[in-house]
Amino acid sequence: MLNKEADESYKVDLRQINILDEYRSYHSKLGYLECKAICQETRGYEETYLRQIINF
Repeated sequence: MLNKEADESYKVDLRQINILDEYRSYHSKLGYLECKAICQETRGYEETYLRQIINF
C-alpha cells in the first residue's frame, strides 16, 4: 500500500507499507515511474474486481 507520509524535514512523499502494522518500510524512496506502475497495476486490479462483483 502506498501512503503519504512526512519525513524528518516535514517533506511529504509516498512511502510503501506492506501489511498494516507489520513489515513497514518507511523512508524508502519510490521513483516516479515505479510509483506510476504500482498505481496503474492497483487501479487495474480494483477495476477488474469491481466489474466482477457488479456482474455477479
